[in-house]
Amino acid sequence: MAASVWPMIAANRVRPVIGTRLPIQQAAQAHELMLSGKTFGKILLTV
Repeated sequence: MAASVWPMIAANRVRPVIGTRLPIQQAAQAHELMLSGKTFGKILLTV
């Protein structure tokens, strides 16, 4: 299965779902949010 996914990623056919964007200064809050299990999608820390 992994071998079939990489070509799709390379072709931009698979995209991550970004659920939350937080500044890097809020990394602790992002970690708490992740641990809560109440998120949908990825948590993105911006620099």
